[in-house]
Amino acid sequence: KGLEFTDALNMKAVSDIHQNGEAELMAFQAGNDILLFSTQVPASLKSIKKAVKRSTELRHQLNRSVRKILAFKYDLLKNNPEEINTDNLFNSLNTNEDYALKLELYRNAMVTVKNKENLLPVKKTDSKFFASLSFNECPTFLSALNTHTFVAHYEYESSAEASLFDRHKNYDVTIVAAFGPLNDAEQAFLNKLAEFTTLIICHAGSAYHLKEFDGFSTLIHAEENNIINQELLADAVFGAIEVNGRLPVTVSEAIPLGTGTHTASTRRLTRDIPESVSMDSQTLSGIDKIVTEAVLDSATPGGQVLIARKGKIIYENNFGHCTYDSLKPVSSETIYDVASITKVAATLQAFMFLYERGDIDLEKKLSFYLPELRGTNKEHMLIIDILTHQAGLWPYLPFWKRTFQDSVFIEGFYSSDLENDFQFHVAPGLYASNSIRDSVWTWVKNSRVITKKYRQPYPYRYSDMGYYFLQRLIEKVLSQNMEEFLHQNIYNPIGMTSTGYLPLCRFPLSRIAPTEDDNYFRKTLVNGMVHDEGAALVGGIAGQAGLFSNATDLAKLMQMHLQGGIYGGNRFLQPGTVGLFTKQQYESNRRGIGWDKPAQGQWYGPSSRFASGKTFGHTGFTGTAVWADPEFDLVFIFLSNRIYPDASNKKLIRNNIRTRIQEVIYESIWEYEQYHCNH
Repeated sequence: KGLEFTDALNMKAVSDIHQNGEAELMAFQAGNDILLFSTQVPASLKSIKKAVKRSTELRHQLNRSVRKILAFKYDLLKNNPEEINTDNLFNSLNTNEDYALKLELYRNAMVTVKNKENLLPVKKTDSKFFASLSFNECPTFLSALNTHTFVAHYEYESSAEASLFDRHKNYDVTIVAAFGPLNDAEQAFLNKLAEFTTLIICHAGSAYHLKEFDGFSTLIHAEENNIINQELLADAVFGAIEVNGRLPVTVSEAIPLGTGTHTASTRRLTRDIPESVSMDSQTLSGIDKIVTEAVLDSATPGGQVLIARKGKIIYENNFGHCTYDSLKPVSSETIYDVASITKVAATLQAFMFLYERGDIDLEKKLSFYLPELRGTNKEHMLIIDILTHQAGLWPYLPFWKRTFQDSVFIEGFYSSDLENDFQFHVAPGLYASNSIRDSVWTWVKNSRVITKKYRQPYPYRYSDMGYYFLQRLIEKVLSQNMEEFLHQNIYNPIGMTSTGYLPLCRFPLSRIAPTEDDNYFRKTLVNGMVHDEGAALVGGIAGQAGLFSNATDLAKLMQMHLQGGIYGGNRFLQPGTVGLFTKQQYESNRRGIGWDKPAQGQWYGPSSRFASGKTFGHTGFTGTAVWADPEFDLVFIFLSNRIYPDASNKKLIRNNIRTRIQEVIYESIWEYEQYHCNH
């Protein structure tokens, strides 16, 4: 009973074929009440009048249309003479639920026009080098590409065609941002480039412009060029969204009506709004207040917060600055020292890989794999007890103090210059001896353990010490450096481009948030080097600390675990492995294997009281946290440098900032459910 509107009648696909009012007459005969954008009004009126005179049925249709139009005008103008209240009008007309529907419509309208070589969706991101080529400014698209993997960005300039061509032909894949018609020179450049490298054309705009890309084998289309579609096109390339659309028009003989092929989702994270996953945006805005409170209270200079649910990032915000002088704001690209999150995001990943291949047995003694521990107080320790922190290991031992005497570095341990025998970069202008790793291993091997009652098991007591042993065990079984293994088998394949040890080897200092102004060991500001002193002594690559990352990368890793070991269409772990390691192992010990768990029934714990018993994650000394809750399909990441400039600053912990944020996440779910149940 509503009004029927035509699409624009001035589109050449219509007006070039049907002239002299014929298109308008056909639109009227099809039952439309309102004919939009006619370019031939006098001829149209003449055609329609003639048809109405000849047909009683069309005359009745005309009367019905006019009556409907007048009725709608009457309802709008005569029945509602009072003025419309325009207060908060935009939000009233554009609710979050409406926006969620809008995003869903845009997703479903994406079309994979061509996929002749089955490049789409891209699954392997570690075996190819990617570049982008844009002909207009499109920062949203370029940024969205980089959330999935590293892509080198280039903008077309006719004056630099030669150098641009030389660069691009060396990449495996060039992702082309074609957000508007191309001129002859741009078209010729693409045709030439396609002979030397693989092109993925991402087109946004009128479907009729797709005829410019008839000759290309990989082509994705979105009907409008806007921020939403730019992000969706990037997601479509890497399979973060499923693409099922079909073209509603004939573009050319090679691209007819109904063109479109299915490309499956690879289960990568995509972005959406909270309402799309049954969460309340207004409630989540409470997180802004909590983190702002922490920044204003100098609990931390700044931080990153990311929340994902059901495979969608629905909240991602950066707060404050990297330091209190407010010179460098925190961005999504800022990299943090994640401290003890290293235990689960690095060491445990390698351990699980070896476990499910049968290379390590959790129930075996540590000395079975490390015979040098026989005859020591570690000889009978079980690996599972080390991973659940009940092996009796001392919580922490400051080995760095053994390299000091009267506050002066002992000769032979350090050098102020990088030399053949001094290659462990501990601080600016300070290099540790290569042999210090052997010294640390000797100290760890001979370290004391907790005293216990005869024949009683060791109680749960969190310890860094076990991860010195685990790293050594892992590298022995792998016959490979743990850092190299993780990049090759976990980080690069997932697309964790900001994650790794020794960040200064890969990133500028400007991207890294500093940690402590160390006035007791390194006597300088620690920035870009691991804060943990034990990890620093052994070159920055350690089992208990040393990893640097941003929130987006850690969210990908946690999402992989939520998805039973799959991410980006690739399997990294078996579902049974993830389930075993994230499960609480003992009634008297809340820990999983390596993973931390909620302290159920305790008023004070590492996570929210609302977190389900299936939740797993970890926190870090520098002011970090990662949590995943399978019951609610949730991922929560919090990164900060709360120890800048002084590690004694415990305001973040004392004010329970991380847990309070997590509480708001669950409250947003309750609030959404309550609102929709009542409406």
